[in-house]
Parts: sequence; C-alpha cells; structure tokens
Amino acid sequence: MTGRLRSGDGRLDEVLGGGLPANGITLITGLPGAGKTIVAQQYVFRNASPDRPAVYVSTVSEPLEKIVRFGQTLDFFDRAEIGRSVFYEDLGLTVNRDGLAGVADQIGTLLRERRPGVVVIDSFKALQAFAGGRGEFRKFLHDLTGRLTAVPAASLWVGEYGESEIAAMPEFAVADAIVNLAVVQMGNREIRLLNVSKLRGSGFQSGRHAYRLASQGIQVFPRLADLPSPAEYALGDMRVSSGIAALDEMVGDGYWPGASTLVVGPSGSGKTIMGLHFIVGGARLGEPGVIATLQENPSQLSRMARAFGWSVDEPSVELMYSPVTDLCAVSLSAPESWIAPPVARDQTC
Repeated sequence: MTGRLRSGDGRLDEVLGGGLPANGITLITGLPGAGKTIVAQQYVFRNASPDRPAVYVSTVSEPLEKIVRFGQTLDFFDRAEIGRSVFYEDLGLTVNRDGLAGVADQIGTLLRERRPGVVVIDSFKALQAFAGGRGEFRKFLHDLTGRLTAVPAASLWVGEYGESEIAAMPEFAVADAIVNLAVVQMGNREIRLLNVSKLRGSGFQSGRHAYRLASQGIQVFPRLADLPSPAEYALGDMRVSSGIAALDEMVGDGYWPGASTLVVGPSGSGKTIMGLHFIVGGARLGEPGVIATLQENPSQLSRMARAFGWSVDEPSVELMYSPVTDLCAVSLSAPESWIAPPVARDQTC
C-alpha cells in the first residue's frame, strides 16, 4: 500500500487530494456523534488485506465490544475478514495497569506481529488522562510516533477534540493530516461539515464540505467553489422551447441554453404552471429535468400537473422537495466555506 489511503468515497478522496497519506499519521477529530469511528472503520475495511491487515485499537473511551457491535450495522463491515484482514485489540486493561509506556510497548508488539497496513487508535485523546504531566505525555507521543513511522503503515488517531484544541495539543504537531468532523446548528436544523486543516506534502480542497452518514459510511459533498471543471463549457446555439408555443414566439424561439430566466408575478398568476410547461415539455423531447420546490409539496404538484394531462413521475423528471420551514438562517457573517447544499447564504427561515 503506497501513496494514498482510499476511503471508499470518491468525493472524500477528491477533497483529500487523492486520499490520506498511506504511511503517515492522521488525526480524525470531532465531538461525540460526528461519525469519527464510522469513518475510521470505513478506512479499515476499504484497505485491509491478509498480507497487510488493519489493526483497530480501542483505549478507554468506548468498550471494544460496543465499537464492533455498532460496526456490524454498516454495509462495509465484513465478518469474514475479522481475524484474517482486520484485528480488533482492547488496550483498556494495558493502559490502566501499565500506563502510557505499556500502551507504546503493546502497540510495538502489534506492529511486529501483525505487520499492518492500517492502525487505528480510538480514542487517542483519552490517553492524555493517564499522563502524569505534559512532559510524560510528550515523551509517550515521541516514542509512539517513532514506532509508527518506522513501519509502512497508515495510522489514524481518533479523538473527541474541538477545533480550538488543534493549536494547543502536541499530537496535532506530529500529525501529517488533520480531518475534522463537526455537527453545526444552523437555524432549525443541523448540518454535518468536514474540513481538512492539514495535509503534509499534498494539496487539498479547503473550506467546509457537507457530509452524510449512512449504512454505506461517510458520503461527502464538496463545496462547489472548489470543483472547477477542466472541460470547456460548451453552449449550444439552438434555443430551448419553453413548452408554450406562443411564449416561444414572443421571446424569439425559446430560451437560450445556459441562461437563467426569472419568472415573477403575484400568487396565482401561473408561475408554477410555466415551470411545469418547461420541464414536462423537455421530458417529452427526451431532455431530463429537475423540479426543486420549496412551497408546493409533491402531492400538490402532481395534482396540478394531472389537471393539464401531465405527470411529474416520468423517469426523466427529478422532483426535489424541501419545505421552507426546514431551511436554516445563515447570517451575512457566515464564512464563505460554509456554502453547502441545500442551504443558501443570506437566507432566513
């Protein structure tokens, strides 16, 4: 395993400039509930193999049995790989009995016996409580870092760190990569945001990117500002029909492709019907369309369409519904990097 450690989510790998360092130390941080353990196990099962297994080490934050039990609910968790490509180890007894020196020795033994390609320590922050002082913890950190960097393995240290601790904790100085997961309250809803604050020897996509946790693991949605397309933005010279013959004649044979048309008017003036004309007309010509609605729900739109002999259930029509009450307020002072779907800046509920 050389170069990059893949996550199994292509968009997360894009944010990371191709993946995490395959032979480096990565800190995965965030408060409880952000999804750190899910992400760590996703890397484990994505990269483990019999000749380069993954070792998942638990400390004193969560019992190993709990980590494994909840891990089994994820799609990528493969019981057949346990004991063959993936090994779970509990260092809770070791750290309580022998302290940090015992933890370093035990991890060194695992490195020699297993020869892993991936090592996860969860939770790393919990080990600080067993240090007699800052000096002892720094000595342990130096010893452990030396053992881990002497072997060709990717190390993931999982910890319940807040963003304010990055500048204060010594482990962030030795890390080659820092990935932070956060759950941010925005208006009446919560949104999950991921950002990379450090990645040695590589570029990465800056700012905060929305992510979702599902049975498949983490799914990242990079902010659009960081995804310039190298392809040319080709615009056709054929106008697109509005779906209304008389209107096409009035505006010169329809709308220009690549342009935006704003339809305004008071309630009941026919704005939604004009939009349905456009989408349904395009669908009947084999052109896929998207209807994003914040007011009428899908049932109301379907009833309106049926009155004109249309259907919004056609395969080439995608209906996206998000009630306006579910949109959160984003202040004018919100960081530029907070732009993430489906939240729009400068918008109040």
